[in-house]
Amino acid sequence: MENSENSDMRPMKSLGSAVGAIFISPNLATGVQAGTAHSSNGSLAIRPESTQALSAAIATADTKAVDRLVAELLPPSLGSSNQRPIDRPMMAEVDGKWEFEGVMVERIDLRPDRPADDVRQALALLEFACQPAEHNRLVGALGELALVTKARADQGDDAMARIGILARELSEFPADVAIAACRRRARGYQFFPSLMELRMTCQIIGSRRVAMLKAVRKAAEAV
Repeated sequence: MENSENSDMRPMKSLGSAVGAIFISPNLATGVQAGTAHSSNGSLAIRPESTQALSAAIATADTKAVDRLVAELLPPSLGSSNQRPIDRPMMAEVDGKWEFEGVMVERIDLRPDRPADDVRQALALLEFACQPAEHNRLVGALGELALVTKARADQGDDAMARIGILARELSEFPADVAIAACRRRARGYQFFPSLMELRMTCQIIGSRRVAMLKAVRKAAEAV
């Protein structure tokens, strides 16, 4: 749980009207568009119906549902039975104590015997599933987070500038992962997160998919 420190907590000034002008409902699209997806090497790999299903799942920010769908769409040669994840527990200091935050997958090792076409198909699938959300979508999610959490005294008053910076940082993560991280922090913590805290939440939620993308990219280089 969040650190209930005794320092002076202040509301984030001038946030309501500014965020209200650009707030985007969590039910709206993340900016990940459906269509025929190609892998980064240009090869046609996945059909429009697959990208449509993924887009719909990503729009809900249900990362587990997205991960399940990705697993279903992966070629069997790259399925879970042919993956060896290397993970580690993540700890965080809360109120002077170290608490377990979750498990982060650092990398995934794949079996070497996989068809080149399967690798290209998996690469297109994972690149699509790891697209970032549009900037305004991230600003809206962070604005909602700011409205339901307290600002620490050392976070200053320039809330919109801070939200803009955090939105840029969150663009490094898959769209559903970034939005889900904002929701998790809103529901389970009292204070608005620091950049480090928000990144850790994203890393834990999205680590397996990102690790799989890195593994498949490495495999594609060898094809």
